Amino acid sequence: PSFTRCRIKTNLSAGLSASSGTVQLLDCIIEDNDFFGLEIVQNQSQTTQTQIENCLLQNNQVAGMRISGAYNDALITGCEIFQNAYGGYGIGTDSNAVPIIGGSPDDANVFSGQEYGLVNNSSSVCINAQYNYWEQAGGPLDLQDLVDDCMNTDNLNVGACRVSEDVDYSNWIDQPFPPTPTPAPCDNDGDVNADGSITPGDAQLAFMIT
Repeated sequence: PSFTRCRIKTNLSAGLSASSGTVQLLDCIIEDNDFFGLEIVQNQSQTTQTQIENCLLQNNQVAGMRISGAYNDALITGCEIFQNAYGGYGIGTDSNAVPIIGGSPDDANVFSGQEYGLVNNSSSVCINAQYNYWEQAGGPLDLQDLVDDCMNTDNLNVGACRVSEDVDYSNWIDQPFPPTPTPAPCDNDGDVNADGSITPGDAQLAFMIT
């Protein structure tokens, strides 16, 4: 499925949870959800690549985004990941997922306002998170003093968003770009019902793709 210029907010669980297929999101705002903003799980080979482009993920309570599954090579570009999870993280990966987060000078993401920008929970893979902004010009805060799978040691930039081990944060950019997502206006927040009507304020989960 594809979502363009949408706003997904104030759900009691994840804003969008996909456990099969691929997802395309462009110019969306995902905010104020009580669990993950986005949860993308791919445990089977896909013919197309999940793409999250030019989106704002902010104020989601557990994390802005969870990327999971050994076949998950999601491409995340041009996004702002801001102030998700008090003491938590912007993006978390697990189960040997290998997303590309940024990856080139034209595809930078901006991380700010959360303790961890990016957490890789799989010790056997290196996450390509090059060419991103980590809240300060000197790159992210990396407190690990051992060489990891990405051949990093440490980067003691106190005050920046922190990264876990096994994150390739090289070639970081030294200033953020202006956030640009512009969702379509809406008058109500809540569930989209089977008949297309909206029930304001009662949403448990905006979208579940299985």
